[in-house]
Amino acid sequence: MRDQVIRCIKEFLNSNERIFFNENEFQLYLAREIEKCGYAIYLEYVVEFPYENHHKALFAKDSTTKRKNNQRMYIDIVVEKDGQYMPIELKYKTTNKQRNKVETGRNIFGIAGESKLLETQGAHNNGCYDFWRDVERIERVHRHYSAKGGRMVKGLAIMLTNDPQYWTLTDDKGSEYYEFRLKEGRQSVNGQIAWSGDDTDKDGVSPKHGSKKCPIIIEGNFDVKWRKVKNKFQYIMLP
Repeated sequence: MRDQVIRCIKEFLNSNERIFFNENEFQLYLAREIEKCGYAIYLEYVVEFPYENHHKALFAKDSTTKRKNNQRMYIDIVVEKDGQYMPIELKYKTTNKQRNKVETGRNIFGIAGESKLLETQGAHNNGCYDFWRDVERIERVHRHYSAKGGRMVKGLAIMLTNDPQYWTLTDDKGSEYYEFRLKEGRQSVNGQIAWSGDDTDKDGVSPKHGSKKCPIIIEGNFDVKWRKVKNKFQYIMLP
């Protein structure tokens, strides 16, 4: 199942000419394409499972809520066929700077020329962190629910972007998000990765980053490989 879903996603990304306005639109169009390939699709699939030890700083914040020891997660897409389930997390990052300036090129309520510029999102430190957190979450979901007897297929984390800073930066070891970098050609990402700012404590927690303050633990061993598609976009897909 997994290989077939990956093939379906790659064919969609390689042939797609639509410029999505935001991540929700990307999610909907990708889900529709996977459904065309013969799979049942669930969007914003809700799961709950215990916090990991390295997330205890977040648990301390949420300990008075109804969730108690559990963390709630909304998975962007869950693919199902013959009782097997495959989770997919998505990120869609855009820029309108310099050579990558593009318009969505669509009509608004049938009015020709009412196109809209893509947003320049920036915040590459958070974007990189969020992608690796998606990888971690996909691994955790597979581990937790497989152990409980769920018929899980290893999932995917996908980022689609036209912002070249994601695949070109950063080699600066002084950067606070050096360990989260997504530079093309990076090899063997594994184990704990954390912020490197002055406020990062011995447990890898950086309080100034709020909900993104905790370190991330990657169980697999991954190389960073970007693939070019149309309209100056590239994507990365792990694991």
